[in-house]
Amino acid sequence: MFISKLGMLRSVAFGGFFALLAACGGSSDIGTSSGDGSSTSSSGAPGGTPTSQQVVVLMRGLRGELQLSAGGQTFSINTNGYVPLRNLPLGELTGAIGAFPDQQQCLFTETQMLTSPLDSETVAVIECDDLLTLTGKILQPGTETPLPGAVVTVRGYTDSAEPVTLVSDTVGDDGIYLLDDILLIGFSRMTLTIEHPDYELFSLPISDSPSELYQDKNYTPTDPANSATFSPTEDQALTLGTVEIDLPSNSLRTKSGEIPTGMVTVRTSPLDASFAPELLPGAYLNSEDEALESFGAASVRFFLGDEELVFAENAAATIRFPIAVRAQGSAPASEQAYYFDRESGYWVAAGMAAISGTADYELTADRSTVWGVFSSYPTVNIKGCVRDMNGNPVKDTLIITQGQSYIGRLLDYTDKYGTYSVRARTNSTVFLYARSDVASQTFSVTTETADVIRSSCLVVDPNTTTITLTWGENPADIDSHLYGPNGSGGNFHIYYAAKQTTVNNTTVYLDVDDVTSYGPEVITIPRFPSAGTYRFYTHLFSGSSNMFASPTRIALFTGRVEYVYFVTEAPGTTGTRCWHVFDIEVDDALTPTVVEQSKYVSDTFCSGNAN
Repeated sequence: MFISKLGMLRSVAFGGFFALLAACGGSSDIGTSSGDGSSTSSSGAPGGTPTSQQVVVLMRGLRGELQLSAGGQTFSINTNGYVPLRNLPLGELTGAIGAFPDQQQCLFTETQMLTSPLDSETVAVIECDDLLTLTGKILQPGTETPLPGAVVTVRGYTDSAEPVTLVSDTVGDDGIYLLDDILLIGFSRMTLTIEHPDYELFSLPISDSPSELYQDKNYTPTDPANSATFSPTEDQALTLGTVEIDLPSNSLRTKSGEIPTGMVTVRTSPLDASFAPELLPGAYLNSEDEALESFGAASVRFFLGDEELVFAENAAATIRFPIAVRAQGSAPASEQAYYFDRESGYWVAAGMAAISGTADYELTADRSTVWGVFSSYPTVNIKGCVRDMNGNPVKDTLIITQGQSYIGRLLDYTDKYGTYSVRARTNSTVFLYARSDVASQTFSVTTETADVIRSSCLVVDPNTTTITLTWGENPADIDSHLYGPNGSGGNFHIYYAAKQTTVNNTTVYLDVDDVTSYGPEVITIPRFPSAGTYRFYTHLFSGSSNMFASPTRIALFTGRVEYVYFVTEAPGTTGTRCWHVFDIEVDDALTPTVVEQSKYVSDTFCSGNAN
């Protein structure tokens, strides 16, 4: 499938420049001089009557060979720049683009009235641009199980035009999406969006100038926390977990403008980016491209069957959701409310939010989407490079800065040289890491008011495994403990007192050890150094609360799949502070299999005394 932009054509008419342009109703046309000998080929003597003409084509961006037909002839073009088409018949001709290179699309973009180096006053411009193919699987959270029915959409954006839906695909039973022949030309920004009526909205910027034109990546949307059904023709005061909704009767409409008949389902989730900034869709940017800090958010979406509903004109709900844990005590009493616009990929300002009671924000919501409370902040750039395990540049890799001293994250992609320039808040501490289907270590970076130039590259590998631990304000300190085979019959133990070890030339790291609430603590295994069982535990080190109440969240990324776990029980009367989260069984081919444990065990396993 080829997607053409307005004004870009596969064929044009040569000759009669202005007259034919009007006759074609605005379609592009290319005129040529046809009689004075300065821009035509003549087989007669100089000054005689010309018997043929010349057209000049200006090629841009061609990678390979293009076939162009005109005047009964076929021309093979394999170079960029000015290309003459000689010995064409006189009069009006039609030029048509035939075959062009795989993973490219070539189109006439304009006709220029100019003097070329080849003595033609008019030049046909053909611009070739790359065609991107995106594929992979949409998976259910924490599993390798396909998620059929998900709709995956890629949109492109220019500085002045409305978003263009470039391609969309509905996932089948195998979970595979295929978005091919995505035309990249002319777009300054692109997004990928995943929508499913039973899962949270997922949206992520993708590179608008990728170096690799075939990309295979898996994605996993998250489950909504709560749902309820209700009659849309009655006033509603709904409480779903920690999200409250006051909805007047007859506020909702189908996309065709009708009042819904039957029961409507509302699905909600409080989205606290304190624990996982990736829970919020988009890139923490508003429509002015300003970076945003989160103080709390919630997804509030309404459905009639699988159809997402809209609000009637001038109708709105009042919603309340918790202030983000890391912002409690410092959140502004009143701040800008935003909703996420899946069409633009931006967060859009919409009124103000105010603190209601002591721990909730309240705002007016007039659409079915994700709502949040944000403020903008100034940024600097962190610049650096990404390499693989062999020192080669890695292109098209997602680079993330995540606030340590604030709630937010910003994104960039590496270019064909493996370099990046990603924004971060000024005068702050941020975490810097790479994620796609590869992963890097996580580094802490301090910013001031000038750009930061990193001398060492991030190192990524498709076999990298990361374990990220986050928690709330109390307990103050929860620790990570990883055991694995040391290659000599025993086990290594990674924790705060032994932050790295090397086995079979592979170094396993505790990248970040947080002791002042929230985390994250991140363990990175660049690749599994040997077969065997790798066991992961969390330990309550200090604080008056417990890991269940906190709550405690563990995100495991391995084998191109992310698994998310929580401490699901209070400690009870056993007094143990050690929670066995999961094991990773690694076979002789170093292929991992995750086995959930989710149980309290003896504190011995979290003390360094277990083998």
